[in-house]
Amino acid sequence: MLFRSTTTSLESPSILQSPQALSEEEEAFKSQLSKIWDRMMTFKKTPQWKKMISSRPKHEWLSRIMEHTPEDVKSMLVSPHPPTPARLKDLPWSNTTDGGVLAWCTEAIGEQDSSTEETLYVYVGSASDCRGGLSIRKSYMLAQLSKPHDEALKLKIKDLGLDSKGEFKELFIVPFENDFDGDIKDIRALVILARLALMIWLGAVDDKLKPKTKDLVPW
Repeated sequence: MLFRSTTTSLESPSILQSPQALSEEEEAFKSQLSKIWDRMMTFKKTPQWKKMISSRPKHEWLSRIMEHTPEDVKSMLVSPHPPTPARLKDLPWSNTTDGGVLAWCTEAIGEQDSSTEETLYVYVGSASDCRGGLSIRKSYMLAQLSKPHDEALKLKIKDLGLDSKGEFKELFIVPFENDFDGDIKDIRALVILARLALMIWLGAVDDKLKPKTKDLVPW
């Protein structure tokens, strides 16, 4: 459900990369995404989901996920080091009405001070509703009566003493009006599948999935 990022997760500073290096980064992202996809396909699915996923070949689903994953997110995920709080906080939030996957980053209330390492807790959510997309998803999570709306996440916030406001970041963005045959159901499916893949990659899955996916967390 949540994963932790700390300042002890050191990484090399960003440097200007050559076109060849960027190509290698894309290949690394595709390779890991393919492994995660194959594992996802072993999970139990409803007949409706089986039909939806089988309507397109694997390479097309992967291509779509790669196409709509921002370059800074790809670079963060293929790094040999886990994401640091600073790198996560540096990801943008545009308040777009497109669909997509978000990272909600927060800290424990009163835990952070200059003498301790910074620890960030991250929840991975999604917006597949064409009426407002990621912008409405954020508003809904911050609403007083549903902050956030997910009951399991509410319990985590309470148990860990987390700040319920936090910051929102974009991990995956896809317009509802695009060239995916104009089928809104396919866009919604793409968002949901991308969210699960990113949750597995970051180790932000629930306790039931952790034993099945922990070997796919690269750090």
